[in-house]
Amino acid sequence: MFSVKPDPVPDGALDDAPAVVHNLAFVTSSVTAGDFGGVAEADQKCQAAAQAALLPENTYVAWISDTTVNAIDRLGTARGWTRTDGQPVADRVSTLAAEGPLVPLLLTEDGANVLASPQQNVWTGTDGVGAKHPMRCGDWTDPKTSGVFGTINRGAAGFTAANALSCTSSFRLYCFGIDHTEPLELPVLEDSAFVFFVSDGLWSPGNRTVADTLCTDEAAAAGLTGRYRAALTPNGKTLADVLPTSKVYTRSDGLTLGTVLNGATANTFPLLTAKQTLPADFRVWTGGISQGTPEATCGDWSASGSGLEGLASDVGPSMFVAFTVDCTVSARVYCARFE
Repeated sequence: MFSVKPDPVPDGALDDAPAVVHNLAFVTSSVTAGDFGGVAEADQKCQAAAQAALLPENTYVAWISDTTVNAIDRLGTARGWTRTDGQPVADRVSTLAAEGPLVPLLLTEDGANVLASPQQNVWTGTDGVGAKHPMRCGDWTDPKTSGVFGTINRGAAGFTAANALSCTSSFRLYCFGIDHTEPLELPVLEDSAFVFFVSDGLWSPGNRTVADTLCTDEAAAAGLTGRYRAALTPNGKTLADVLPTSKVYTRSDGLTLGTVLNGATANTFPLLTAKQTLPADFRVWTGGISQGTPEATCGDWSASGSGLEGLASDVGPSMFVAFTVDCTVSARVYCARFE
């Protein structure tokens, strides 16, 4: 379905080499301080990384903005990006700008997964829609200023604009191929899929049944099959008491999330609603995920005390455990099919 990184081609075997259909996107294995010299120098770093890893001999540019150009415009008329393992990143420039990558850009040019690395930040100087941000390390020449960075474990706008730090910090770069325009074939959601989505509506702790009804109603309105309830950890129990945690879940667009209810790291960001849209924010009531973590469930969702929220724009532990907040506030919930 998706293009993959081809094996190096032996001398004399070029006629048998697989055709490169889609552009590749990766994050650099090396890091650099924010005064790396400018957009052209960032492109050179991407090109050198691709060549060293024996990636297809295409044009690679950095996802970087400066005074003269927005990062999103640097991709030109290209279309269809995958990671080096073939997983889909984006079909069109417009959707990348509006929604971020389909999967985390966590693979380097040589295919190494850096999600567990202590360095997950990426210099961008770019806001959440792909345009230049005022903080760009003096167009990447001034170590005494600050620059905006993205982070590889964050989806939507967070992949490009998570925060800003001193330009003496050393971060990675995102690199995108720009030579191909072949449409990217995306997954199709099957009726049998166990879908996991973020509620579009908000819920306040006090009655767990109301959260379940919210999930049921939104699933029905989106035409999803099966029965749904909120993924809220019961007090002193685990999600396995209310949901089939061994199931492989998918997003509402058909992308695989994995066995996210048993504590596994999600394959991608669980940030879509049942109707495949981005919610207005990504804070989600969870209570934690399993016994053995420091859970807080608002007094078993009776609205007393404090409770745990996760971030639907993240992968990893923060998907379920990100904030401890007062139980009088409203937030979204995760909704999961259970039969």
